[in-house]
Amino acid sequence: MAVIRQQTKVFNQPVGVVRIDSGSQELGRVISRAASGIAETIFSNAVEEQSKAGSKAALAQPSSTIASIDPKTNMPVAYTPPLGFSEVQASAYQDMIDRRFEESIMNEIKAKGAELSQTSSSSEQYKQRMSNHVAEMFNAEGKDTLYSRFIKESGEAYVASTYSTLAKQETDAAKENISFQQIVEGFDSRRNIGLMINSGISDDVINNKIRIETRRVDNLAQTKAITAPAYNTAREELLGHQALLANRELTNIYLGLSD
Repeated sequence: MAVIRQQTKVFNQPVGVVRIDSGSQELGRVISRAASGIAETIFSNAVEEQSKAGSKAALAQPSSTIASIDPKTNMPVAYTPPLGFSEVQASAYQDMIDRRFEESIMNEIKAKGAELSQTSSSSEQYKQRMSNHVAEMFNAEGKDTLYSRFIKESGEAYVASTYSTLAKQETDAAKENISFQQIVEGFDSRRNIGLMINSGISDDVINNKIRIETRRVDNLAQTKAITAPAYNTAREELLGHQALLANRELTNIYLGLSD
């Protein structure tokens, strides 16, 4: 009788084994991640609170200590953080001081500029006084810092700009004054020409006066010191004087012929 052999099947797949501690390991990882997230949140909140505290302390500093420069360091008097501040607090404090410094310096420069522009007798005097003030805002012989350079460069730019404006205003005022004087002198001159015609002064003298006055009126019109109607009125007056003078010349000729 044939012998039936028993066949053994071999499976290459690993046999699944359920470990009793796999659930606890996953739970541990979840707890660890949660703890890390909480720690990061707490740390972030702490940093934010310290930054706010540093900025708040800087905002509490009076403007006078922000704009005032210590001559020994050429740094703002209020730049050093309060004792006991952490690195985060100190950094936020000094960042806010930096921001307030630029604003405070420009406010001081502008305020002094407005004051000196009103009390100076000329643009040149303003320029000198304002330049001296800017130089006194920091120690020019001391350490070169970002703060001393900011004061120097901002001050010089402001002085140059305002001086230019004041100088132009002076020039314009001087021109207006000269124009006004010319207008007044022209009015008097035209009136005197009329009197000269009636007084018998020589024709050559009067003609020369009329030519001078005509040039004056033309110049005033070209520089827009007088309006077009004023120019036309002046020229018509001069033409009238010329007509009177010509009539006088004809009369004299006629009288000469009669003699």
